[in-house]
Amino acid sequence: MNARGASIVVALALATCGEEPRDATDPADGLGVGILVADGVDDIALARVLGVFTSVTPTGESPPRAHLISARGEPVVTRAGLTLGPTIAFESAPAADVLVVAAVPDELAFRSERRNTFDHRVRAKARWTIALGAPTFEFAGYDGATVPDATAFVVADHVVASAGGSSADDAALFVVEHVFGERSAIDAATRCGRSWSLDRVRHVVLRAGDGVGLRVGESLPSDASVQGADGGARRILDLVGPTDRVLVLCVYGGGSAKPGAGKAGLWCEDSFFEMANVRHAIARFAERPVRFVGIACPPIFHDEKFGYAAGSFAAEHPQHAATVARFVEATRAAQDAGVLPFSDLWFDPTLRLMRAVKTDAPRPLAPDGTGALRAPDEVQTYGTPTLWILDRDGKVLAPPFFCNNWEKDRELRFTARELEDGIEAALARSGS
Repeated sequence: MNARGASIVVALALATCGEEPRDATDPADGLGVGILVADGVDDIALARVLGVFTSVTPTGESPPRAHLISARGEPVVTRAGLTLGPTIAFESAPAADVLVVAAVPDELAFRSERRNTFDHRVRAKARWTIALGAPTFEFAGYDGATVPDATAFVVADHVVASAGGSSADDAALFVVEHVFGERSAIDAATRCGRSWSLDRVRHVVLRAGDGVGLRVGESLPSDASVQGADGGARRILDLVGPTDRVLVLCVYGGGSAKPGAGKAGLWCEDSFFEMANVRHAIARFAERPVRFVGIACPPIFHDEKFGYAAGSFAAEHPQHAATVARFVEATRAAQDAGVLPFSDLWFDPTLRLMRAVKTDAPRPLAPDGTGALRAPDEVQTYGTPTLWILDRDGKVLAPPFFCNNWEKDRELRFTARELEDGIEAALARSGS
């Protein structure tokens, strides 16, 4: 594809999906794609990315919505001379599911006192960011290391840095696979006249994670709390019984309020499958001084997909209380159906404990436990399910058990035996 041909593709693609932009809520409402451009943007890279996203048509879901963003809302001219516009000023651009950084306006230069990284204003605009051009490897946090030859893209947290124009569609297809699944990525690639298999694309995943979660030897903040089914708050450490020596926290995706969405009443399919391991562990240690506490998390980034009002899990939303009540009811229904092995239900209704917090955030952790239960090297959107083994005082005794991918790839980082061996080791350290 030459630059002139790419310009034609860009113009047609934008005409196809250039709806009135609005804040992203859920991919089921049409994947929201913001495209940050500046004078001199590479037509070929832009065409490749747009070609992928305009080819995404998951079953039962709306087509993508794309809008152009510039520093001040001015038209921009591509490298091949195509004028792009109208554009939206960056500061007033709506949130998106994906932000494609096709070119960087000088006003938004990526700088950090600690290292080259994406400006926090850019990260705040989207859940996924795709940056085009080899220099962006540094912005993804590659820390100046030499990128292996023929590397198509580097992934750090939810930032995908593409090597350049010829690999821009690889980066886009990676994001499509993680949002909609491998089948959608393969279908989109086919519509673009190519094939797709992540295993055949050379890429680097930096498991730096996006959390400040607990490390071994650290303690859960004393004020970290959960909410009961009655709406009352309880400190997590107050849930430890007088004879308990080990506390196992199981953070999982709770109830889906939409029939048929999710798995067996839970919105998180990985959490559903992990419950078999948790149930086995609870049975094995039933007569031992081990307390299992399940903490249900809501689908705050996919609320409408699972039957909840858009944005209503936010504490300041007027429907927050009603939405949390529905979430509790849906989770209790899964418990009544035998899906959940916990006798008591506890909730993290705003996803506070699993919140993705910048890795350079100061320590110690916030007293309320914000981000404390998100594994430090977690890269998934939610991080559910995650299991933690603590002593009765909240001290972390083992690295968290997380990132078992049951839903799609069946890639398992830990087994039921390894989890139970970890609990046994914790009991041995406690003298029980």
